[in-house]
Amino acid sequence: PKSSFSPTLPPVPTKHSSSVAPSFSSVLRTIETTFLGSNGSYGCMFDIRAKKDVLIHNMKIHTYHNTWIDIEVYKLQKEGVSHAECSDLPSLWQKVASVRVLGEGKGRPTSLTGLEKILISKGSLQAIYVTVIGGGLRYTNSGTLGSVDEYTFREYVSNDDLILYEGSGVAAPRFGGTVFPRRWDGSLEYSTAIPL
Repeated sequence: PKSSFSPTLPPVPTKHSSSVAPSFSSVLRTIETTFLGSNGSYGCMFDIRAKKDVLIHNMKIHTYHNTWIDIEVYKLQKEGVSHAECSDLPSLWQKVASVRVLGEGKGRPTSLTGLEKILISKGSLQAIYVTVIGGGLRYTNSGTLGSVDEYTFREYVSNDDLILYEGSGVAAPRFGGTVFPRRWDGSLEYSTAIPL
């Protein structure tokens, strides 16, 4: 049975209530974690909190492969819910990319193209899952392993626009077999909403 765990995440500014869809800047920004890759397996799940309305355009991942690989990216369809609550519930995740790319190898970013843009509203939490079909995604260890019921996901990287939290490694194909804490290795390319 699935636990009713809800990770502790610090508060951020309240989500906007405007009914007008935001317009986004044409200037792309980047937030990067690391490419240390002290561990790895099939995938990594992590949570993002938006401090502003943000539109994710592209991402780079870390893989040990330097050959052609198949990668899938998912977003959790439940807004404000951590990946930890739904890591083994595939029906709640929406695929936003299924791409074949040439891996750049360990320690080097591998760019993904063809990502469906991901909108994260100001104040919202969005869970993301990146998986390499057949394994080979690199991520970084953080602290000691623990039970998801007792673990609080800590802020890992942040800037004026986004907060990325430590997440979970996925040690089995597709969904299931999570271990934590794990830090996603990669970067996100995004734009922010133009103030009204």
